[in-house]
Amino acid sequence: MSFLSSDNLCRLASRHRTPLWVYSLAQVRQNAGQLVNAFSPYPTTIAYAIKACALPSVLRTAVQAGLSLEAASGYEYGLARDAGAPGDRIVFNGPLKTADELERTFSEGARLNVDSLTELEEVILLAGGRPLAVGLRVHFPVIEGHAPDRFGLAAGDETLAASQRLKEAGLRLAGLHVHVGSYTVSTDAPRVPAHAVNLIWPKPANLLQSVSAGLTDLALQIEHELDVQLDYLDVGGGLPPADQAHDYAASVYGPLAEADWGHEPPRLIVEPGRAVVADAAVLLTRVAAVRGPHAVVADAGINCLPTAIWKDASLTLLDAVPGEPRPTTVYGPLCLQTDIVSRSADLPPLQPGALLAATAAGAYNLAQSTDFIFPRPPVITEEDQ
Repeated sequence: MSFLSSDNLCRLASRHRTPLWVYSLAQVRQNAGQLVNAFSPYPTTIAYAIKACALPSVLRTAVQAGLSLEAASGYEYGLARDAGAPGDRIVFNGPLKTADELERTFSEGARLNVDSLTELEEVILLAGGRPLAVGLRVHFPVIEGHAPDRFGLAAGDETLAASQRLKEAGLRLAGLHVHVGSYTVSTDAPRVPAHAVNLIWPKPANLLQSVSAGLTDLALQIEHELDVQLDYLDVGGGLPPADQAHDYAASVYGPLAEADWGHEPPRLIVEPGRAVVADAAVLLTRVAAVRGPHAVVADAGINCLPTAIWKDASLTLLDAVPGEPRPTTVYGPLCLQTDIVSRSADLPPLQPGALLAATAAGAYNLAQSTDFIFPRPPVITEEDQ
């Protein structure tokens, strides 16, 4: 029986209080395996984005399943090492890295992507003439109507100048990294800021292909003008659910395969987060009160499901409740007008105690949850059974 089956979830909810997180490590393992299989025809490093869910058991499972890990801070870098990932299976990104963290990265052989010109100068000073390998995070416009990317260096003159600066300082440009954020902000923002946030997941295959193509063109320009050879191109995250990744793999790798490198193409790096853990967890919550014919209050709110601020949670009723389903507003228990889990969940008339599951909730919710007003819910995995 599946760990996330309705029967098992009902038993867990009866045994433990709600709200309750339930994670399936078997699903994490299966997702990782499907991603590895999808990209197996192409020289690719699949680095799970730790920020999606940093549970130690999830990280260990990902590493054991053959994935590398992507860390966006020194804290996450330490989690990656604790999970069993050696330095050469860690990609270290993010806009804030201390000198100690940078030195550890170099000593352990991790892939480092510099995020700013300030960080670039810090790395050069820290290197002290050592021919260290360094990557650069870059950005270029790929989505119309959204605010400019605030991370990395602008593709073109700024990236070329940074590459030249590395070469002159005796360091080696190892690769380029770009990540088109899944959360984008509309430049035509409405009055409610959260409503300007758009979730783009999965990213369309042609969008990821255009990112790969843009990065390939930039890499070829740098190699030609500076007489260097890059080891990798990192296109970031946004892959679809793991069982749909096969066609994406061919699309994303296509620009690298078709380019005239004059040498073996750089290695492709992808950084999936949701594709590994989104469907590997549910949050169980019970109805606490009825607010009207089409509204209820649950014992879990945006403190547990922060992504519901800009995208309604997907809710499934686990109890057998009679009645015609209808659009129902599900509020959370917080003393906030904004605490709305779903504005139009398709549910029959519910009474207190009815058990709901927020499905496909394994990415970014637990990681961004808070103990605001209520404590964080406990987490159950197969390891706890």
